[in-house]
Amino acid sequence: MKIRPGNYWPILCAVPLLLPALIGLPRPVASPAAPRIEGTVCTRGRPTPGARVRLKATELATLTDGRGRFTLPAASSGRITAWKEGYFIAGLPLSSGPLQLQLRPLPGRDDPSYAWVDPYPDPAREFACANCHRQIFQEWQASAHSRSAVGRHFRDLYGDGPGWSLSRQYEDGKGVCAACHAPALAPGDPAFLDLDRVRGQAARGVHCDFCHKVAGLHEGSFGTSHGRDLLKLLRPSQGQLFFGPLDDVDRDEDSFSPLYRDSRYCAACHEGVLFGVEVYRTFSEWKSSPAARAGVPCQDCHMKPTGTMTNIAPGRGG
Repeated sequence: MKIRPGNYWPILCAVPLLLPALIGLPRPVASPAAPRIEGTVCTRGRPTPGARVRLKATELATLTDGRGRFTLPAASSGRITAWKEGYFIAGLPLSSGPLQLQLRPLPGRDDPSYAWVDPYPDPAREFACANCHRQIFQEWQASAHSRSAVGRHFRDLYGDGPGWSLSRQYEDGKGVCAACHAPALAPGDPAFLDLDRVRGQAARGVHCDFCHKVAGLHEGSFGTSHGRDLLKLLRPSQGQLFFGPLDDVDRDEDSFSPLYRDSRYCAACHEGVLFGVEVYRTFSEWKSSPAARAGVPCQDCHMKPTGTMTNIAPGRGG
């Protein structure tokens, strides 16, 4: 290396590198790579690209690459979950080696013969909602959703009240109410055209199991297609399936849907044009509101977390 007179910077810069060798000290070595969580996500033995992988209950998440592989920063404990549209959520505890998560496809079709789960507590029934989700059940029980088929205000307008009633003025229109007020009615149930006859789970109104069977939306217009006619249900023939707003609930019976954080979910029932008359326009009002312009969906206000629950079902997947 040729050094011009007065230019000693190359020598000075090289001294830290040359000095250890000259005096017999070990040379500096590169820092070891930071520990990571690594693994793959597969479906029926084949890599699954585009799956969302998360350290459960944290914001730490990534997507699998074209070979189904993922990498996350290391964690001392916890679970790793994976989800992709059309699949159940999978999960595994952290281990020292690479993880392999297996995604299981959702049922291919809805089963209309599915028996709805009663939300009320009962130790004899495995899936009774209130057995685990007591506080959420109590919130639902106190809400208009639980009384949508039998509540006094609705019944007065439907046909029992002393003033105007749909039954007396337009009896043939009674069937339109069931799609929102008793969405769990089975096809062909006589109560569909006469809610005075509603019984069983359908009398629970808009209950937990119905809401968590919504997989998406059918083609249709908000306001003219109502309730269950607009909501796409997916009820399993075997086992159980619940949709929800979290992508890391890995109990082997849950799946995630972004619709649960979307105001269109609410619009199926909260926008109504009946016989050409705009009867209620809650969804339209939201769309023209500051909340919509700020990207705040209905759920952020009307189903806001209380902040008091950190584990709603200890030991049971909550």
